[in-house]
Amino acid sequence: FPYTTLFRSNAAFHAGAVLCTQWDVPLVTAHANVAYNETFNWPAKHRQQLLDDPARGARAVEVETSIVELMTRHGVDESRMARGEDMTLVFAPRALQPEAESFGDSYVFVGPCTDGSVFAGDWQPADDRPVLFISLGTLYNERPDYFRRFLDAFGDLDWRVVMTTGGSTVDAGPVPPNFELHSWVPQLSVLRQASVFLTNGGLGGITSALQQGTPLVLVPEAEEQEMHAGQVAELGLGRIIRFAEATPEALRNAVLEVAADETSVQIGRASCRERV
Repeated sequence: FPYTTLFRSNAAFHAGAVLCTQWDVPLVTAHANVAYNETFNWPAKHRQQLLDDPARGARAVEVETSIVELMTRHGVDESRMARGEDMTLVFAPRALQPEAESFGDSYVFVGPCTDGSVFAGDWQPADDRPVLFISLGTLYNERPDYFRRFLDAFGDLDWRVVMTTGGSTVDAGPVPPNFELHSWVPQLSVLRQASVFLTNGGLGGITSALQQGTPLVLVPEAEEQEMHAGQVAELGLGRIIRFAEATPEALRNAVLEVAADETSVQIGRASCRERV
């Protein structure tokens, strides 16, 4: 067989592990998110939550059973992935990795790999007011009431507010004149101009902000986002607001406080750029 190494994403672990065993070649894993091992195994917790979910549990059990049967049939130990015996490339900076000290030399934290072309384009503010960038990514946008909170929080603020809807059509009512609503924007260009980035804690948005040195206000909704937000707060690069507490007043206060905290933000930016 001509291949000497099998490269696979962690999402395709089971198929990759089977092929690696059959072909007897080394395995290189790519983690698009933060990594996990036997000490810090966040996907295992997520899988258990799916199994316990009344709405999705039956289907999750079916999938889990088929995975166990596949691995058993081919003599593959699934725990190999969490043991870190093979090389693992992690497309996140080590600074954002929970329990980073438990990950050995086989885990290579290469950080975000982008030449900027995915976010290509240019954006320039129309005036010299501070810029607030709001984006919830692509999965959490079908909620006009949530977008209304942002309009209420920042509509009378003397800032320019750029807000994306992730391709969704959102009717949140009248839009204040200081707001720009877009389906998509050239994210890196906007972040370069932004004084604060308000987001839900997806890793792509966080790493883009860290690359540009933009302070963050994070309103995480999923467990994975909570994990990322905790690391950002620990590094002193932003502030967390719990979703249940994200009133217009709380959002506004957090943005203004983060923007005003110039000393810690500057220290955090310098440190983060060195580590990211």
